[in-house]
Amino acid sequence: MTKSTELTSVQDAISKRIANVASTTDAPSSKRISTKGGVFTLPGGETNKGPIHSVVVDFIRQNNFYKAAYNPNESAPPECYAIGRNINELKPSPNCSEPQFDGLCKDCPNNQFGSDRNGGKGKACTNNLNLALLPEEFDADSDIMLLRIAPTALTSWNKHVRTLANKNLDPVQVITAIEFNTAVSYPTLLFKADKPIAATMLETVGPHMQLAAEMLESEPKAAS
Repeated sequence: MTKSTELTSVQDAISKRIANVASTTDAPSSKRISTKGGVFTLPGGETNKGPIHSVVVDFIRQNNFYKAAYNPNESAPPECYAIGRNINELKPSPNCSEPQFDGLCKDCPNNQFGSDRNGGKGKACTNNLNLALLPEEFDADSDIMLLRIAPTALTSWNKHVRTLANKNLDPVQVITAIEFNTAVSYPTLLFKADKPIAATMLETVGPHMQLAAEMLESEPKAAS
């Protein structure tokens, strides 16, 4: 085998591995907004102490259960997880490697307060909310960004959504201000409607909604 043939073979192997990773992982981290250190780090690397102003194109609930202690430096998926829009209908995905309960998440022992394996008052299963966001000044070519909301921020989010619903509004119809709550000792977020988006912008957000749903409904998978 010549050196050029060996090089081609290696390049082909690398290309196949890259393609395999791309097809077996959930939404890429490059699209995610990080909140580490009490700072928003946007997908492009820009940092912002907040508030950030965005259009919430879509949102979905996700429950995650890890058998081992969570390690942010590892990309292993949870052994059990559920993804859905109705909290009362969430149940483990049939693709879970080790489903923890044969039924609805709300009835699972790991999803009850006091089930924290470290002896705390929390749950062994983490209840997150994933948001699909567009920047305040978006257009048809803008990239969707993903933001994971921790359980500590769900109260503020639920209040935000209820306030909008009482005005017959959906989150996609307003600019939402998202900021860190500095009045508490633990990291959490606050949500507040800033202003409605223009009717012409609603027409632009439409095509983004299907992609947002696909990204949010993507199940966690391990990289090969």
